[in-house]
Amino acid sequence: MTTNSFEAKIRKIAERVAETESKKERISDFLKSISKEIDLKMDVQKDALADTRIVAVDGGLLKKSLHSFDCILYRSAAVCFNYKKGRMAGVSYYPSKAPYSKPEVFESLSDLDFGYIANIERMHDEIRTAIKSIEVFEPDILLLDGSIMPHYTSKPARSSPVFEKYEELIESINSLCRICSEEKVTLAGVIEDSRSNSFCSMLAKTLFSKITHRMAGEAMNVLANSRDTNILFHFLKKGEATRPFRTSDDPESHHILKDLEGFGEEMHYCYLKTSVYDRPIKVEFIRREEAAKIANILLAVSGHHPSYGFPSPLIEADNVARLKEEEMERLYSHLSSILGRRSSFMKLRREERPF
Repeated sequence: MTTNSFEAKIRKIAERVAETESKKERISDFLKSISKEIDLKMDVQKDALADTRIVAVDGGLLKKSLHSFDCILYRSAAVCFNYKKGRMAGVSYYPSKAPYSKPEVFESLSDLDFGYIANIERMHDEIRTAIKSIEVFEPDILLLDGSIMPHYTSKPARSSPVFEKYEELIESINSLCRICSEEKVTLAGVIEDSRSNSFCSMLAKTLFSKITHRMAGEAMNVLANSRDTNILFHFLKKGEATRPFRTSDDPESHHILKDLEGFGEEMHYCYLKTSVYDRPIKVEFIRREEAAKIANILLAVSGHHPSYGFPSPLIEADNVARLKEEEMERLYSHLSSILGRRSSFMKLRREERPF
């Protein structure tokens, strides 16, 4: 490919993106014009944070594949932001501000099963930390970084050697939901970079398929090829949220929700725009009636930067739990110093090329 043909290709791509974005803006403007008629938004008022304890939980994960073994290193942390009269009164950490990481080694797993077990172990550790944080901090609201439930791609087949670990994770998630219900702790999962199209699919199926407006056909085509946050970036203004929607109309057939002991039937989501120039965040929760409370609190602790609207407690939890690549190298070096040069513990060839 010549320089001129490469440049021409880039221009075509840019034109396509610009045209697609224009269509999405047009559909968003149309949604704004009929939003009151179709009830797509809910009222959001920034919470006063008069006497509020907010706990945020996040985890870190590193993976390394070797000749015959696979290694993971993971940890999780809970951060409690204590607000009094609208001001920060203190920040506390569990288990500490510098939690120890946990190493695990697995033998002879397929690449697929290694991916499953790495994500399962990370999320299970976060759920255990979340449960313990309720006992330690007695929060009003508990925020998880990411979804409350595992992603559908994280569920192994029943025949997988790691399926039992998935069942243990689901049992812990059910325990967390029960404890939050019993202790009257509001539980929410906040998804930083949602790639979902559930809102767009819902609109296409339940709304535009039933109306005769001249833009209905175009809207259905655009929505079918859009992610929720792309449409909602234009549709919502800062401080606005969609009303809550059920995660699934048929939870008993849902790949993950059917495992959640009745809580799956109550799982809802909404989108909240906390910053002018950032995309809306997706929020998952169990009790529909708590949607406004969750949105009000999240709005109060987010959007301190016009281009980044993630909640401050979750930013701090990420800072504490995140792992650096050097830590995996230290683990490997430590194990190598004990084991010596053994075939099963050699690095992959692509990491040891001499040239």
